[in-house]
Amino acid sequence: MFVLSFPRLIAQPLEIASLIAVLTQTVKLVTPRNSKIVHVHIPKTGGTSLFLQLSRGGFNHSLESSESCFNDIVSESVFSIVMVRNPEEHLLSQYLQCRDVLHRSRRGLPLGTSLREGFLSWLTFFSKNWTKRRFHEDWEVRMGCFDCYCPNNLQTRVLSCHDEERHVAQYGIGNWFTNGNLKVALRNLQTANFVGLTDFYPESFCLLFFKLTGKLSDVCDVKHRFSHTLVHVTHGVRNHSFSALALRESDVALVDSFVEDDARLFMAARSRFMADIRKMEERFDIQIIT
Repeated sequence: MFVLSFPRLIAQPLEIASLIAVLTQTVKLVTPRNSKIVHVHIPKTGGTSLFLQLSRGGFNHSLESSESCFNDIVSESVFSIVMVRNPEEHLLSQYLQCRDVLHRSRRGLPLGTSLREGFLSWLTFFSKNWTKRRFHEDWEVRMGCFDCYCPNNLQTRVLSCHDEERHVAQYGIGNWFTNGNLKVALRNLQTANFVGLTDFYPESFCLLFFKLTGKLSDVCDVKHRFSHTLVHVTHGVRNHSFSALALRESDVALVDSFVEDDARLFMAARSRFMADIRKMEERFDIQIIT
């Protein structure tokens, strides 16, 4: 059973709640043939794995994947793909990418004596500086984020930024401490042709394959899923779980302060995804999610 650990973040203003309601009403399942496929690659949401899986499935001739702003690469003439991830897991994955793969400890990235300590020190560094709305005098955008991800609401920023902020999705260039625009991100999530969840990756591929081909993938049937291997690119990041950090309540509050908008975005994406999956299950009389 998939359980969210940030229910206190989900209280919405009325206008945001209404947008989420619209997202759950998505009915159209199959894309027109020969559309160009554009994957809006939010970092650390399984985008590389999905891109390779689609390429191996024969979609590479019309497939584009880019870590760019949604607003700059999506139009009505393309079939747009967005993957969204549980924001707490997403935040931890960002830190591990910087720590284990990009080795940003050489740029001052906090390591601590344990993963838990390093992760919390990383967030505390940003939390203190965001309160002051400034960095030290020799701060530079990339160096200020340890030449890696700026962790505040990364998914919302990708779905609401523009070309003049082309690196805001990753490094937060410009008004670097901005959270992005949740209303814009939700509207863009609504217009995307496909919204999947990293946390339900096989099920997401099942839904995407159907939307692109009108057919069921073998991976759709939960009874036979384990006999099929999907592409999984880790980029060298260790296996991890947010819950395994066993954070105290005060630490969880620190984490959640960085993903308030992403939590709302994720809940909207999850509502839409589950509605689409249930439609498929009813149509084909098959169990996709246990």
